[in-house]
Amino acid sequence: MIPLNLYGSILSPPTRSVIEFCKLSKINFNFININAKQGDHKTPEYKKLNPFCKFPVIVHNGFNVWESPSIVVYLADTYNINTNWYPKDIKIRARINSYLHWHHENVRSPLAGYVRGKVLGPVFYAYPELDEENDKKLKDKMISCIRELSDIIDDNGFVARTEKLSIADVFAFNEIFNTKFVKFALDEYPKLNSWFKGIEEIAEIKDTNDGIIEGFYKFADSIKNKDK
Repeated sequence: MIPLNLYGSILSPPTRSVIEFCKLSKINFNFININAKQGDHKTPEYKKLNPFCKFPVIVHNGFNVWESPSIVVYLADTYNINTNWYPKDIKIRARINSYLHWHHENVRSPLAGYVRGKVLGPVFYAYPELDEENDKKLKDKMISCIRELSDIIDDNGFVARTEKLSIADVFAFNEIFNTKFVKFALDEYPKLNSWFKGIEEIAEIKDTNDGIIEGFYKFADSIKNKDK
């Protein structure tokens, strides 16, 4: 019996980052899909796992942990992980942890804000379409974030200023990956684009992310057809 259950949605960058950390670290897990459109994350049962009704969540031998960076740290300590993705060297971990603390407000918020408002929200949560003013405001925030990440990669090579790829890069990658939902291209940012494509081809990440965009649009089209 596998002692680790991972609850989340494959459309969620934090969920994918945890899935990929498990795969990269050879940690076996059971994946339980959370259907946000059906409100799976707001049921009384789910609230017992995460009182804030967010995902991902893990349950390991009966112990539940939420918030993706906390999950990564817990799994690394529990499974004695010591790889470039999250090494035991406390100074490198400090760099990675610093990025992960910074990431949510400064990367996830602006990137997910536009993707959610433009595409995911109207499909899953019946959000109204963005008007021109709000579309521009959210898109500008997304582009500003991409430029900042591009500057970090230009100067340092990796987002946590480490010497090798780490789980911090995976977190950043997955947020940028979701900008494909709004057909955003990285052509103007050559080093960032190269960094992105390199991560995209890592087997464990490719296995997780392949087909997500296409699958979403098929689902969105099926909803539109039902509404006709």
